[in-house]
Amino acid sequence: MRKIDRKYYPFLFAGLMSFAMSVIMSAIITWTLCGFCEDFLFKWGNSFITGFAAAFPVAFFISPVVGKIVDAITK
Repeated sequence: MRKIDRKYYPFLFAGLMSFAMSVIMSAIITWTLCGFCEDFLFKWGNSFITGFAAAFPVAFFISPVVGKIVDAITK
């Protein structure tokens, strides 16, 4: 398997983390709001797209800050 250059690590990390969290959180929130209603998948999809669009830039810019905070408070 061909590996991706390490310089893309911040983009890949933010992308994969925000993707996974958006899928899970949008499903839980959609289920909480409407249960497994007739158009659950449509509502979930819309929620995921909106959530991912917000989550990716947040993850990209916040994860380095959080990493520094964790480094500062751990041995």
